[in-house]
Amino acid sequence: MIAVAPAPTAWAQEAEYVPPPLGATFDYAGRLFGVDCTAWTIVDVANDGAVRAECAGHRLALDANGNPRTASDPRGRTLVEFKPAAPGLRFPLTTGAHWRQTYTAFTAFNNLVWDGEARCRVEDHEVVQVPAGKFDAFRIECEDQWKVGPKSGYTHVTRWYAPAVAAVVRQIHREDPMRWNFELVHYASAPPPMKAPALRIEAIPTPGPRPSYDPAAPDILDPDEY
Repeated sequence: MIAVAPAPTAWAQEAEYVPPPLGATFDYAGRLFGVDCTAWTIVDVANDGAVRAECAGHRLALDANGNPRTASDPRGRTLVEFKPAAPGLRFPLTTGAHWRQTYTAFTAFNNLVWDGEARCRVEDHEVVQVPAGKFDAFRIECEDQWKVGPKSGYTHVTRWYAPAVAAVVRQIHREDPMRWNFELVHYASAPPPMKAPALRIEAIPTPGPRPSYDPAAPDILDPDEY
């Protein structure tokens, strides 16, 4: 597995979503989408681009834009859920693109359900430095209004999405950094397919006529062993 970050290449002004390859691994510092687990492996990629990842028994489901839908612990309990999905990414990405999306969310750590409306904009494309290396990335700013009963407020999140690894490599949540901030520490692409072992022939019979059968010769194998 290649354990180094891909080198920045000529910048693409627009990025379509391409899911990460099956078997790719992402190690993060912080909590990825609020889950306290760091080393994630891509275990399934659907035809529509939706992805499932696992980390020490935890499971994470992403939609066809790379946005989280659900995260669960090793016992199958839901830790985080967004319906239809968290609104952090929408493709194609290009500077100036913007979107608005409503959603409903749940977090188990405080047993809270809230309604949200996010307004996001791709502000720039730039090189971002994280522990995994330097990446060409789209910087996306989101302002999110939440409502719980009569209470409401705003959160502000900045994300850097790197097309080279098909993932958010850094996220800064202004209001709750301890729970929602993360950055990529290590990335490894999928291992190459295994080759079938070469067949080795240890002994080759010598050419020529086969020896004649001698009834007096001792048995080598019992007849039942043939």
